[in-house]
Amino acid sequence: MLVKKTYLLICFLLFACLSVLRGQQDLAAQLDFLVKNNLPQGSDIGISVYDLTGARSLYTYHGDKLSRPASTMKLLTCITALSQSDSEKPFSTKVWYKGTIEQDILYGNMYVVGGFDPEFDDVAMNALADSIGRFPFSSIQGNIYGDVSMKDSLYWGNGWAWDDNPESFQPYLSPLMYHKGFVKITATPGNVQGEKAIIECEPNSSFYTIRNETVSHKAEAGKFSVSRNWLEGGNEISISGNIAYKRTGEVNMHTSQDFFMHTFMERLRKKGIHVPETYTYSEFIPDVTAVCMAHWETPVQVVLNQLLKESDNLNAEALLYKLGAQYVKKKKGISR
Repeated sequence: MLVKKTYLLICFLLFACLSVLRGQQDLAAQLDFLVKNNLPQGSDIGISVYDLTGARSLYTYHGDKLSRPASTMKLLTCITALSQSDSEKPFSTKVWYKGTIEQDILYGNMYVVGGFDPEFDDVAMNALADSIGRFPFSSIQGNIYGDVSMKDSLYWGNGWAWDDNPESFQPYLSPLMYHKGFVKITATPGNVQGEKAIIECEPNSSFYTIRNETVSHKAEAGKFSVSRNWLEGGNEISISGNIAYKRTGEVNMHTSQDFFMHTFMERLRKKGIHVPETYTYSEFIPDVTAVCMAHWETPVQVVLNQLLKESDNLNAEALLYKLGAQYVKKKKGISR
């Protein structure tokens, strides 16, 4: 009986190994066929398929070839991020104050600390304003600072495609991102030929202005276009062209942290809070006097879903900066 069981076990293991080998051979054959028959003549390609669970290579074709990185880098970024012990730590945006609250007045400074949350939207912005609005003051005698120290001030490095500006997929990177750093424009044609289209903007903010040069139901008005005076670093959004049916377009804002802070101040004013006319930037240094007023978190999984399913550039950049920030804190022995 024991010999029979041993024989059956050996047969099972051999069958499993042969199945895996056959599956690997099938994969290699299919990929070889694709490389040979489905690529344009003269294509230059490198392929490496690796089983992370089994820790083995499944297929290579010019696997050591050096190429310019593209969206495949997002896979490496995600794998690296998920391998960290604190990989599930959410993206966080916090508002602090240092000072005292007396007789309906906050005597002190307010700090908005950016955590590079790429999914921070209108709901999040309103949540911060609502939390602050519950504190017992309606006036701030002090300054409001944005803390963007998680990133340096360099927008374009060597070789960066600066002329992607002002596309929405190329926002100005900042630890204080709002609505992914862009504005969505919806143009609806009017009922009368030749009249301007009805323009809706998302999100609403006085940070930008609109120049509506659209024409309804008139082909000679040209193609629908959304842009801004980006060469001058301005935020005047120009919308032009023929609008025969509902059209949408997107344009990035210059710059993302100013878009955030301007709108943040605007929301506080709508809450009836008297704030300074302007804001500035400074790093928040925590101490025993600091009080956290508002806190918004976005789970890493939400960021990853958008990153991998939609190949979102901003989310990939944000995850990379989060990795860097966590590494620096570990190196310095900072726990918070």
